[in-house]
Amino acid sequence: ARARERERERERERERERERERERERERERERTLWPLVVAGRGA
Repeated sequence: ARARERERERERERERERERERERERERERERTLWPLVVAGRGA
């Protein structure tokens, strides 16, 4: 039973990791889309 618990724990960890990765990806996407607008707005 304890081994199964550890397995579930590892699974949850992996899920959290994937979530963090997705978050980072979304952040990068927002940066890529917002940056040109910011630069254009600054008149650079």
